[in-house]
Amino acid sequence: LTACIVQQKFIGQLFGGSLRVQKNVGVHKPFIRAIGIILDKPGLSRDKCMILCGGPDWPTSVLAGIMRISLTQCLKGTCPVVAVVIPLCLTGSLMTRKNDAMYSKLSEVMLLLSGMVSVGFWVGMAWAVQDAFDNHYGELTAPKREFLELDWLDYRTDIIGKRATVAWADVPALLRYVYVGGAFSL
Repeated sequence: LTACIVQQKFIGQLFGGSLRVQKNVGVHKPFIRAIGIILDKPGLSRDKCMILCGGPDWPTSVLAGIMRISLTQCLKGTCPVVAVVIPLCLTGSLMTRKNDAMYSKLSEVMLLLSGMVSVGFWVGMAWAVQDAFDNHYGELTAPKREFLELDWLDYRTDIIGKRATVAWADVPALLRYVYVGGAFSL
């Protein structure tokens, strides 16, 4: 939980004010906005727990900081992660007694249990995001005034990308031979 605090407050919130960071994270994109809707709901919910426990630790905590989600709410939603941590710790401790067949089998069972709980969190996370899309699609896809600059940066990046694209046929023949020769010489 300490890592979540540091990641959310000292990394996410600190760098989250930067438009460049917000653009690269995609806080204005529907998928991330769906996660934001789930995490921003007050109280403890199944969907919030699935996102916080099933999502990758560092990116989820930093994203919560960038989106200015309540730290207290995120910490409450992260607590069920012990359902994965306890069997995983037991796996490691039981592996120290590899010579005993019973401990070896128990270690394998605990590892399997950890994997099953993790997969359960991942499925729950996917379900929660899909449910947010089903219930809030109009809100998630509608342009928002607060994302105007980010939408402009996306538009600008697309235009620059289209204008800066060089087709293979436009590359001089000599240079094409150098590129192809270099690729095959490796």
